[in-house]
Amino acid sequence: MKPNKFKSKLYRKNNNTCHGAQLGWDYTPLFKYLLSKVGQPWNNVYKDVRSRLNTIVPIYWMVSTNKNKDNLLGYIRVGESTYYSSLYVDEMGLLQYVDKSIDHTTLEPTCKCCTHTFNGKRFTKKYVEKSILDREFVSNLSSTISI
Repeated sequence: MKPNKFKSKLYRKNNNTCHGAQLGWDYTPLFKYLLSKVGQPWNNVYKDVRSRLNTIVPIYWMVSTNKNKDNLLGYIRVGESTYYSSLYVDEMGLLQYVDKSIDHTTLEPTCKCCTHTFNGKRFTKKYVEKSILDREFVSNLSSTISI
């Protein structure tokens, strides 16, 4: 699918490299655009978004067309420290938040070296080092679970 030449793209080339390899595409403009369209008819939003992307795959990282939002996590993580609200399409065909109670004040950072953001805003909670007991418990728990 070719993007529409007359509308601004909802992605950009990621200029970061790792060991000389290009890391990929940055879909931050797409995610911010989708957040700005909450409450609007999904079919209209999708039609506009589809024409402005190089692939439709990242749309579904953030938006679920599953009408049962109870089984969905309220946020997605993109990369190591960037989080966005999860969205879904409701029974009336409108784009909605999965969980409006989640924001930059409710999530906790997973490390102290990164700047964690939610929908573009920095987390307000500080990183709390997990105790040795917590790590040992998780380690023992995961080693006892066999698949």
